[in-house]
Amino acid sequence: MIKSLAVSILLIFACLSTFLNAVEVKDLYLVKLPIAEQSKTARWKASLSGLKEVLVRKSGSQEILRSEEVRQAYRKVTSYLQRFEYSSQTEGSEKDYEISLYFEPRLIDGLIQDSRMPLWGANRPLNIIWLAVEEDFSRRIIVDSSTGQSQSVPDQEKSIDILIQENSLRRGLPVILPLMDLEDELVVSMSDIWGRFPSSIRQASERYAADVVVYGRMSKFGELWQGKFGVINQLDEGAFEVQGESKEKLIAQMMDRLAERLCSKYCVVEEIGIKNEVLIDITDINNFSEYKAALDYLSKLSSVSKVEVVSIEKLNVLFKLTLLGQINSTVEGINLSQKMITHRPQNKNEESLPEQDPKGEELEVSADGVIEINSSLNLATDETAEISGQNEQAFPTDQNSSLDTSIESNSTSESTPVGEQNESDKLQLENNVLQTLFYRWLG
Repeated sequence: MIKSLAVSILLIFACLSTFLNAVEVKDLYLVKLPIAEQSKTARWKASLSGLKEVLVRKSGSQEILRSEEVRQAYRKVTSYLQRFEYSSQTEGSEKDYEISLYFEPRLIDGLIQDSRMPLWGANRPLNIIWLAVEEDFSRRIIVDSSTGQSQSVPDQEKSIDILIQENSLRRGLPVILPLMDLEDELVVSMSDIWGRFPSSIRQASERYAADVVVYGRMSKFGELWQGKFGVINQLDEGAFEVQGESKEKLIAQMMDRLAERLCSKYCVVEEIGIKNEVLIDITDINNFSEYKAALDYLSKLSSVSKVEVVSIEKLNVLFKLTLLGQINSTVEGINLSQKMITHRPQNKNEESLPEQDPKGEELEVSADGVIEINSSLNLATDETAEISGQNEQAFPTDQNSSLDTSIESNSTSESTPVGEQNESDKLQLENNVLQTLFYRWLG
């Protein structure tokens, strides 16, 4: 299964253009483990191991296992399960069965938040790993074994590319390996990877549309395997070293270090007692379906606790997001998903952009298209905006038509049409500062 999955990922991403990168990771709450028998005791032990794995995968950090809340949860591990299934293992497997453990997402996320640990959403950066291995007095570059280029290994051993794929599933990290075909060989060489020279490796990685480039080498010194790696994540570069008693342990440590490093950038930590809010102005919303898709998308961001609709005007919808953590985490998540792209609003010299806001205050547009205003939104309701089926008629079905502004927020008994709200009710100047981020919807 792992081998076929790796082939699919390689073929897909080798053909994609460079603007498709982040991957929506599936089955984050599913753990599959080998098991010797279908007894209650064996199932309980597997469930405990599975709970630990899914907590680390969703929080992005092994620190979650040190939490007192998590240790208390071990006593009632089965209460976090939705269901489990048994299946027979293939011939030659050490254990006769495999158990599939489906954990309850709401309970898992709640336990992580109670532990004051970060949450990592499903949209995660795609990683390409360039790895040179020295073994038996020879060096080779690790590629996917299904391409037929990988060096054969003894039957009792797993190939390094399979170890990488297994550990990527364990940590919930999307990983691909290079093809090392003629196009790669013209750009990058064994000496580039072994010597960890990033320029040629970065250039060779462009065809794979990866967010993160990992490169390095591993070899055996005495009784220990040692690895030295470099990481390129957009403008950030770094390095780390790991060692282990076996190839299996070294690869596991490599993936652990990589996951923890990425989590520090993309995971969201809920800040207790601090209310962070941001305005999101999305253009090119052409109809009700796109409006609903944008609302659903924002609601599912792991860094967002509540979404409110502020106003709808022509092709633009203004949302207010209440965040669990810092704004940067939300921006990183949006950038990864590629559902929408940064949009710079028209400057104030253009006719359609007013030089002043409705209260007469100057609006300053920065180079990155972010407007900061001293404002507070007085909405018709404090509840999350919801859209009922009866409102669908308010949106034109014609893609070229403008949005009607009579959509209602119906979370109160006497809802007020958003489009009819007075401007003074939409924006009232107070002491807090709200950022406005501008995006174009891609869908």
